[in-house]
Amino acid sequence: MDISLSSYGSAPIPELLTEIEQAAANGFSRFWLGEHGGWDPLTVFAALGDRAPDIELGTSVVGTYPRHPLALAAQALTTQAATGRRSPPPAASPLPA
Repeated sequence: MDISLSSYGSAPIPELLTEIEQAAANGFSRFWLGEHGGWDPLTVFAALGDRAPDIELGTSVVGTYPRHPLALAAQALTTQAATGRRSPPPAASPLPA
């Protein structure tokens, strides 16, 4: 079964990294983290590195307006490199027609 887990991400970073590791150990297939005024999800995933290789990582909310597109792209590529390409790069979803 394909079950994901989402976190608000308000815990201290070491606890958040442990939460992701525990989710992977408990068989969750994906872990989603959004930017809700707390930690930056891409930076948290980069800090996780390869500590939980059996779980996919995803961002549910990433603020784009305060970031230059090239800086955000570089951050996404860095996160992918640090996690072994388990986190997809953030992409804008198309507006409904």
